Order: sequence, then structure tokens, then C-alpha cells
Amino acid sequence: MFKHSVVYNSIKEKIVIGGWYEGMLIPSESQLCEMYDVSRITIRRALKELEYSGLVKRVQGKGTFVKARNRDAIEVSSTEEVDDAITYEVVECKNVAADSYVARKLHIGDYEDVLYLRRIRYRGNIAEAYIETWCTSLTANQLKNYDLTNQKILSVLSDIRNELIDASQVTVSPIIPEDWICKIINVEIASAQAVLNRVSTDSNDIPCEYTRAIINSDDLEFTINSWVKKDSYNGL
Repeated sequence: MFKHSVVYNSIKEKIVIGGWYEGMLIPSESQLCEMYDVSRITIRRALKELEYSGLVKRVQGKGTFVKARNRDAIEVSSTEEVDDAITYEVVECKNVAADSYVARKLHIGDYEDVLYLRRIRYRGNIAEAYIETWCTSLTANQLKNYDLTNQKILSVLSDIRNELIDASQVTVSPIIPEDWICKIINVEIASAQAVLNRVSTDSNDIPCEYTRAIINSDDLEFTINSWVKKDSYNGL
């Protein structure tokens, strides 16, 4: 298990069992570095994943606070059986030529080589999302040592590139999925569901990952955390 995953799981356990309570200011990054004997980048990656998961809230100039128990951020969780494990079935993983739509999302030329990853996300034994991901500067061979059935792709990318990969743009909109996708995610044919589009950037703000997920929106709660740069006009 990667060091940031160990830190993530440890802090998550403290929050879940109530040792670190809602609204509590958790130790600073430097204190966490000493506590877990790891580097600052490891702590930052763990805190970012905790923030994605809706477990903590980072406030500039004040620190990191425990949030009310919540669902995965930029992920989708059922309002029932919230403790069921999340896993992924890897359907396809290969390098392909990017079509014009994906190329625009990733700011690359048409037909440039990208990694294509297709997965189904499960909560317990129930399929809840059909996910397609395209990544630049990455080959299928580089993923062979990673457990894609249990790890989030942003965590894997951050480890491979040795930098924090953030979700910079996330949109959610309604969609009527194709019949075969409806069958995969266990919804009625021709029913309206949710499609999530995410573009993630590297430390130089260059897009490196695009994900499109069609989600079973029946009895689901969505939590989306956004990080807006200072001086940005995109805040709400």
C-alpha cells in the first residue's frame, strides 16, 4: 500500500469512529509529517483524497477541519448502505488515438496517443456507474502494478507522475444512457440518469485526465467539492 493511502486510511478511521469529531481542527501538515514519519507531499496527497471523500474541509490560512460524515466528493454514493465497499471492474485498458472530442478536453492534437480505461464502479455488489477515462502521457503497461479494482485513478496518476493531480473542472448533467449502459448500471431503459464529466490537471495546470461517468442516480446523493483559484471568476 502506498504511504499516502496508509495516512488516508488512518485519518479516515479516526473520523469514522469519532475520535476526530465534526468541526475539529486536525493537526497541521508539519505535525502530520512527524506523526506518520512521511514527507509533506505524502500528507498533502492524503489530505486531498480525504477532501475528495468529503471527510475534511481545508480552509486557507486556518487549516483542515473534520466535516460531517459525508459521501465521496466527485464520486457518487448511495443514500443507503453507505458503508458498502467501493470497487471497480476493469473492462478495458489500452492505448488509443484520441478522437477530436477527447483531444479538445485534454488540449492535445487529434489522434494523439492516450490511455483509455473503461471501468464499472460497484458499491457492494451493485453496479452504480459506468466510467470511461482518457489520460495523456501514460501507457497501459505503466498501470500493471496498480490495483485498479480498488484505487481511484487520480491517486494512481499522482503516484506515477509524482505530483498531485487535481480535478479542476467537474460538471454534472442529465442524460438518457444507451440501453446497454442502462442494463449495466441497473436502471430502466430510456430513464434519465446523471453524467459526470471531469478534467484534471497537473501541477502546471495542463490537462492530463478526462473522465466521463454515467451514474445510476436512483436514490443517490451527489457531493461535489470545487477548488477555485484566487482571482478566479468561477466562484458561486
